[in-house]
Amino acid sequence: MRRTLDRAIKAGEGTDIPMRDALTVAHVIDPGILKVKNYFIAVETSGEMTAGETVGYTQAPIFKSAPLKASAITAASPDAPFRPNANVAIGVEPERFFRLFLERLTGRV
Repeated sequence: MRRTLDRAIKAGEGTDIPMRDALTVAHVIDPGILKVKNYFIAVETSGEMTAGETVGYTQAPIFKSAPLKASAITAASPDAPFRPNANVAIGVEPERFFRLFLERLTGRV
C-alpha cells in the first residue's frame, strides 16, 4: 500500500489511489459499506472502436444493430424481463470503510 501511494505521488497523481480490492473485501465483511445496484453487464465484442468495453444496463438491453453470428448476446424485446447478472457498486461510505480498514491493519478490532 505504501509503495502504491509513493508511486502515485511521484507520478503526480496525488494521494487518491483506487482501493478496489480492499473495498471488495470490506463489502464482504460489512455489506453496508457499499451501495450496490443490480445491472446486466455485457461486453462489446463487435465494435471497431469499442471491442472489449463493458456496458451496464439497468433494464433489459435493446440492441439497435443487427446481431453478428458470433454474438453470444441476443437482442431482447422491449417487454423482456430484466435479468441482472451483476451487482455494481455505485456508492461508498468512506468513513465506515476506513474505520474497518484501519482496524484490520492495526489489529484493534
